[in-house]
Amino acid sequence: MPLVHLYVAEGFEEVEMITVADILRRAEVNIQLVSLSESLLVSGAHAITVQADLPFSAATALADAIVLPGGGPGTQNMLACPPLHQRLHAHLAAGKHVAAICAAPMVLAKAGILKGRKACCFPGCEAKLTEGG
Repeated sequence: MPLVHLYVAEGFEEVEMITVADILRRAEVNIQLVSLSESLLVSGAHAITVQADLPFSAATALADAIVLPGGGPGTQNMLACPPLHQRLHAHLAAGKHVAAICAAPMVLAKAGILKGRKACCFPGCEAKLTEGG
């Protein structure tokens, strides 16, 4: 069964995170919510708090895919997290998948992952995709 890590950072967009988690769990995909910090309780952009399955430090196994939900504050927190950027690179180098929703493709750009690739994003974030974050 594939393993998907869905990263949650303070200020994540709730519908983008919860919908992905819900659909994948209904499809019986092994999905783990990974907190960007060491706290398992993470609050979204609209003050909904979720409990992650793993803190960042415990998500050491390569997942088959990493998914980054958007959300203004959540994306800013992911942009400011070089260890996440390194983890994204490690997954790609191992032939795994990464996905980003809404504003979160800016994280992929900042990590240097979008060079030579096409991506779409929330309107207004396009310049950050080509500038490298």
